[in-house]
Amino acid sequence: TWSHGRMTVPATINAVFALDSGLADRIVVLLGCAFASHVRVGGETNPEEFRETYGAHGENPVYGLGAPAAGAAMMMRRYLLRYGGTAEQLASIPVAFRNHASLNPDAAYRNRYTVQDYLANRIVVDPLRVYDCAAVTNSAGAYILARADEARDLVPKPIYISGFTGI
Repeated sequence: TWSHGRMTVPATINAVFALDSGLADRIVVLLGCAFASHVRVGGETNPEEFRETYGAHGENPVYGLGAPAAGAAMMMRRYLLRYGGTAEQLASIPVAFRNHASLNPDAAYRNRYTVQDYLANRIVVDPLRVYDCAAVTNSAGAYILARADEARDLVPKPIYISGFTGI
């Protein structure tokens, strides 16, 4: 499947279905992307264009929406119109994420920044700024899922999936 951050949930859901139906006892879910190897996400060299049509955020080059930030900006604008909010309030999310990442020696970006840094950053698609967008990096990860009866005696203790949504 097309694999980057937002595919983690569907991959997990499909693995849970396979475990629950008895198709497998354990499943390794591998995820990876190499976006930093591409020139940019969006525009003429957009790796997202290799997908079937339309992106998960409603992006479609036919309408000038060439990257996920465009669709996400429309959703954020709708949220702000419905519930209100300020740029300073929006800043609290990426500022908190970046400041938490600064504590991780393996994080790709470890510089801390402030609300003022956020507000000084350029707008990508109004109301979203650069710091609202996911960093374009190469990354990979893996996790193992097992049926509850297979996992109960594992060390460390397993984390149980009690429900999900999103297919």
